[in-house]
Amino acid sequence: MRELMQRLAVALAKSGLGARAVEMIAARVDGVPQILRLGFARPTRDAAHMLRLTLRRIEEIEPGYGIDGIALIVRRADPLGAETLAPALADDAAPDLAPLIDALINRIGAGRLWRIAPVESDVPERSWTRTAPLDPPPRETRALRDDDVRQLDARSPDHPWHPRWPRPVLLLRRPERIDHVLAELPDQPPKRFTWRGTTHRIVRAEGPERVAGEWWRRAPERMAVRDYYRVEDEAGQRFWLFRRGDGMRSETGDLSWFLHGLGN
Repeated sequence: MRELMQRLAVALAKSGLGARAVEMIAARVDGVPQILRLGFARPTRDAAHMLRLTLRRIEEIEPGYGIDGIALIVRRADPLGAETLAPALADDAAPDLAPLIDALINRIGAGRLWRIAPVESDVPERSWTRTAPLDPPPRETRALRDDDVRQLDARSPDHPWHPRWPRPVLLLRRPERIDHVLAELPDQPPKRFTWRGTTHRIVRAEGPERVAGEWWRRAPERMAVRDYYRVEDEAGQRFWLFRRGDGMRSETGDLSWFLHGLGN
């Protein structure tokens, strides 16, 4: 395996590439191949690193009555230029997380390790997406026309998760209905509510923060309104709640309440 990895690294260097997905195929004498798939967070041709990841999972190979040969196949490769040692010699260089991420991905699977990236949307459950741990953030490359009114705004754009719009520490996968809500219409925060069988009495609250529906996505959202509140109960627990509807017009919502997040 050490010899194969060295030869693979040389071939990748000659092509100016780095491996992102590699398969090790062990051909057994009974004709049943054993396949070990390796993935990398970013392009690499570090033979020692690839070998180390392979040996950590080598017990997954069932040799049966013997193995005739082993092959390494690069399933995905990305461009990778010349590498420098300067960052490794600098005292204040940022730590390289790629080896750790590679070790975790190849142990628990690529689908279980990800980070959250912002998406431009006012609706909280649509304002994020999953992305690979080390993928760079997408860049907005769309050019504006000369007569576009946005040309007049010289400010740098706000981050989608700007702190002026506080959000909970934990956002639920989907809003959960709460019952026995006591609140004054049209814009007062709840005084009491029941969630998962437990009643919470509110002692502090902020809001409302109004979130309108994205009418360009779906017609039913044209009149939809949510009023969000940050509340704290007697025990110090904090919740992020919203009422469906503006409290005055029935077409904006049915006035039902939901819990959408915890802590903030």
